[in-house]
This record gives sequence, C-alpha cells and structure tokens, in this order.
Amino acid sequence: MREKKPGSTLKSIVWGILSIYLVAHIFFACLPEQALVDKWYSVDDAFYYFKVAQNIVEGKGITFDGLNLTNGYHPLWMILCIPVFWFSRIDLYLPLRVLVLLQAVLTAIGGTVIFRFFAQKGSPGVGLFGLIFFLFTPAFHSLFAQHGLESSINGMMLVLLLFANFKFHNSPRLKDHILFGVIGALTIFARLDNVFLVFF
Repeated sequence: MREKKPGSTLKSIVWGILSIYLVAHIFFACLPEQALVDKWYSVDDAFYYFKVAQNIVEGKGITFDGLNLTNGYHPLWMILCIPVFWFSRIDLYLPLRVLVLLQAVLTAIGGTVIFRFFAQKGSPGVGLFGLIFFLFTPAFHSLFAQHGLESSINGMMLVLLLFANFKFHNSPRLKDHILFGVIGALTIFARLDNVFLVFF
C-alpha cells in the first residue's frame, strides 16, 4: 500500500475545510424566505444593488426607481449581480439564495490565497491557521461573506493584490507586470476607493 505524500495530506485538509465552509453556506441558502432576509441580508444597502440588477435584467436600464439613471454602486459586484438576478424571473428569493453561495465561493477563494501566502512565507500550519481564521472568525465572516454587499469580491481582490505584490514585484517578466496591473484594475472596480491603495 502506497503512503500518502505530506503535500497530498495537506491538500486534503484544505479541501476538507473548504467543503465544510461551502456546505454550511448551502444550508444558509436553503433557509426559509423570512429567515434568509432577517439573518443574512440585514444591511439594506445590499437591496440597492439587487433592485438595480433586477431592473437591468428587466430591460429598464441602470436605474433603481425605474425612471432615473443611477451610478451609486461598485461596478464589479454589480456585474456579478446582474446574471444572478435573471433568476428573479423564476422566483424573487432565488437570486438571494444564489448570492449566498456566490459570496461563499469568493470568500473561499480569498481564504485559499491566504493559505498559499502564509504556507509559502511561513509554514503549512500557519497557512491552515490563516485559512480557518479568515473563513470562520465571526467578524470576518460578517464582513466578507454576508449581507450581499461588494465586500466579498472586494476582500478577494485585496487578498489577490497583496499576494500578487509579493509574487511579482521583483519579476523581470512583462506578463507578470501585466497580470499585476489587471489584478490592480479589478481591485479598483471591486470598490472604487481602492484606487488609493492600488496607486500606493
């Protein structure tokens, strides 16, 4: 019988942690309608995104009230919300359930990048601690994975920007600098006030 390599055991642990995290969010996505709104979407700013995305899907344009154009949103999260709100044609609450899972996936990607960063700079144990801390600390979860705001895509892009900065800043290859530039641009579109951080 072949022994498992240490790297393969570590990968299994990471996948196990991510699976627990995503399965928990499937449970949340299946909450009854009122519980979903009360427990998950407790910040009313999210519904500004939701209504604008729904109006775009219905062909009313980029508007909240159906009459006046609006620009009070961060572009990258709105781009992700638009296809999700196509499901509002089937059921008004279905997009809210899909967004629970989408935010979980985005946050899980951010957590995976944190794991890789700390595993490379420190040790696999430190990387696992970073992953668990990022995904399961209540304050972090509330900030990044809940409420339906741009915070999940913003958190993921900020983590990617940090990782790319350490990975590419001394690279002589043009394609690495182009990739870093693309990550920087997406970080700005994730939340427009990130322009100052990216510029810095």
